[in-house]
Amino acid sequence: VYAGLFGCSSGKIQNVKLEDSYIRASTTSPSLPVYASGICGDNVGTITNCASEGNVNANSTSGTAFAGGICGYNGNGKTITNCASEGPVNATTGDKIVYAGGICGRNNFGTITNCVSEGPVNATTTSGTAYVGGICGDNPGSITNCVSEGPVNATSGKHAYAGGISGGNSSSKTIITNCYFLENGGLNGVG
Repeated sequence: VYAGLFGCSSGKIQNVKLEDSYIRASTTSPSLPVYASGICGDNVGTITNCASEGNVNANSTSGTAFAGGICGYNGNGKTITNCASEGPVNATTGDKIVYAGGICGRNNFGTITNCVSEGPVNATTTSGTAYVGGICGDNPGSITNCVSEGPVNATSGKHAYAGGISGGNSSSKTIITNCYFLENGGLNGVG
C-alpha cells in the first residue's frame, strides 16, 4: 500500500511543495507493507528541492510500516536532497517492524543530504521493533548536513530505537556527517 503525492517513483521529483496535507496509508493484510509520506511513499529515483507540510500516517495491523515526511522508503543508491518536512509523522503496526523519520522512514543504502525536519516523529508497535529518527528511522545509508527539530518517540513491547538523527544505523557502511538534533520536545524510546 503506497500513499503520498506520488505513491512510488522511479523518476525525478523536484521543486514540489505540499501544504496542509493529510496522507494516510493503511492495511489489515500481514503480507502487505505500508509506505506513507508527504512527497513519495517509495522512492527508487531522486527527490530534490521538495517540501511537505502536513500529517503523514502509516498504519498496519500486522505488516511492516514505513512513514516519512518526504519519503517512506528510499531505495538502494537513491537520493533525497535539499528537502524539508514540517508536521507530524506517525507509523504503527501490531507485530512487525515499524520505521518513522522526519525525512525518510528507511534509507536503504541511499543518500539524504541538506534536509531539515521540524515536527514530531512517532513509531509504535505492539510486539515488533520500532525505529524512529528525526531525519530517518533506520539508516544503513548516508545522511549528511541535516537538521532535526522536534520530539522523537519510539514505543514497542519488544525493541524500540529512537535517535535525534537516526533510530538505527544497521550497516557497517552507515555514514552520518555534520548533522544536528536540536532538542525541542525530547527523545524517548520505550521497549
